[in-house]
Amino acid sequence: MLTLFLIISCSIHANEVKNIKEITTAISNLCHKPDKAGEYWDVKLSGTAGANVRIKLKLADLGITGDAKFNKGEWKGIKDTIENSQDYRECAKVLTPIFLDKFQMLINQPLNNSVKRKLSGIRWEDINSGVEITLNRCLKNKTILTCYFTISSKEDSLVYIDLRSASTFDQEGNKFHAQKVTIANQFAHKSKTSGINVEIIQNVKTKMVLQFEGIFNSSYFIKKIVFDSKIKNKSANSSHRYTYRDMEVML
Repeated sequence: MLTLFLIISCSIHANEVKNIKEITTAISNLCHKPDKAGEYWDVKLSGTAGANVRIKLKLADLGITGDAKFNKGEWKGIKDTIENSQDYRECAKVLTPIFLDKFQMLINQPLNNSVKRKLSGIRWEDINSGVEITLNRCLKNKTILTCYFTISSKEDSLVYIDLRSASTFDQEGNKFHAQKVTIANQFAHKSKTSGINVEIIQNVKTKMVLQFEGIFNSSYFIKKIVFDSKIKNKSANSSHRYTYRDMEVML
């Protein structure tokens, strides 16, 4: 019985050590390569001006899942540390204890080497008006890039997407403008109108598609997608800019 206990204890300890090492490595990579942060975490912003932040470290190759909540001040501190540190080792020294504390619930999870990571960064945003727009994937066919989203709302809402503001940037900073937007069975083309106004029904997941043209052959990674919107419902009447970062293009 004592031998079995020692074996189990050693196994648990090995898992903890391995998971701590992976979290530490992820933070070191974030500090060392901030421009590739999408490889190491997913970030969800919600509330007014990103008042609430949830961060999910991308450790899926170990079977480790879960995210942690940060407030606006903590998020600002993390961003400032990463962006202003001249030495990535000092950056990692500051952030590692914070993340180990926030992600304590992950440390005891079992290891699993069968799952691979997928590349992405800030995938979607949730705003005060209760309307959530999720970026699912982007497909490239020759010079056309098509990005697929899902819109969901906590109450019936009128959503306006400003097609003139919709643009994307590739891995080299090249900018491309959206030419067409489709929401459910309604669509708008930039040559004929400035945007589209659609009623989103409460708790109904509605498909949205943005289409960009003139994409370079060399474009293989999306650094940023932005578009402006206006949301109107019983709870809010507001404007918002949606921003998505670090999405791998599917060819």
